[in-house]
Amino acid sequence: MSARHIPYLYLLLAMLAAGSTVVVSKLVSASLPPFTATAIRFGMALPLFLLLLYWCGGSWPRPCRHDWLLLVLQAGAGSVGYTVLLMAGARLTSAANASVMMGTLPMVSSVLALLLFRESMHWRQVLALLLCTAGALAVSLRADAALSFSSTDELAGNGLILLAVACEALFILLNRRLRQPLPPLVLSCYLCALGLLLALPPAVLEWLHCLAWSITRWCQP
Repeated sequence: MSARHIPYLYLLLAMLAAGSTVVVSKLVSASLPPFTATAIRFGMALPLFLLLLYWCGGSWPRPCRHDWLLLVLQAGAGSVGYTVLLMAGARLTSAANASVMMGTLPMVSSVLALLLFRESMHWRQVLALLLCTAGALAVSLRADAALSFSSTDELAGNGLILLAVACEALFILLNRRLRQPLPPLVLSCYLCALGLLLALPPAVLEWLHCLAWSITRWCQP
């Protein structure tokens, strides 16, 4: 395989791994609040990334202030925001509907790149994006012809999934704006740590709310 095709292989493997997020989010959201599940996710992933980085002998580049700001925005949008919105949306809508919404990521990324960073697109790219989005919709609708967007819960869930897609698109675009490109493993460590810091405060509030609710139920005659 030529070096030219290796990035495409990496992207394909990444999308195959990410394809399970809808199903997992649907299962986890049924038993855990979104910020709590997000904090647990990063709390489990960070030690593994650190051990892997130590095993690989990687170094720790020091980002500049500009890059630190972008990393915080990436963690807030693509790490915490994406996970929380996906779980909240998956709780309200079906996995089939969520898959349809997730298939719009290439289109949303291109639109945000055009609006935020004035990136131009060739007509072939526009055609490819339209075909990609149409293909995702066609496959999803064919897999479940009984999709319904009529209920209020489903509409709210679909909207949350679209916001999650926008967060993921912003995450991708911000990574290209780093002045000092970071190795993937180092970047994952930074984003896990920042995501954990951002998710912990609302996770604590969720647990306090659950605790207060439990105490109230227990004190009732």
